[in-house]
Amino acid sequence: GGVYLGGTGAANKLDDYEEGAHDPTITLGSGSITADTASDLTYTKIGNLVHLRGRIYLSLSSSNVTSFRVSLPFVSASGDQNEAGTSMYVIRATDVSPSTGLHGGIRIFRVEPGSEIANMCLLDGNQTGNFGATNPHIFFNLTYTTT
Repeated sequence: GGVYLGGTGAANKLDDYEEGAHDPTITLGSGSITADTASDLTYTKIGNLVHLRGRIYLSLSSSNVTSFRVSLPFVSASGDQNEAGTSMYVIRATDVSPSTGLHGGIRIFRVEPGSEIANMCLLDGNQTGNFGATNPHIFFNLTYTTT
């Protein structure tokens, strides 16, 4: 099956479309997740382009999280981050520290090339991700390429 867009050549055939829910695995560098992690993440995959959106609700044992990784529904394309179409994506996390200034509430997730992992970073690329609270909500709107 499939549909041809803009021509009848093989390069114009769209034959890969998928929608679904993603229940992420979360890995912390320090602290732990002490309560159920509820998530409301959905994805749309069209060809090799994946769009992940939604929100993760957390209860952490510590607000000083040294690293925070979230699993992705598909392996990202490998290679250089720019060549693979994987780069940084802005998200909003509630109850984060510092609450004002340059980093107030804004975090980015860097999709790691050739993996099913996105690392949370501050705007400057530092992978620390201190939330400043033990029950943040993370809002996703992330697009990346897959293999």
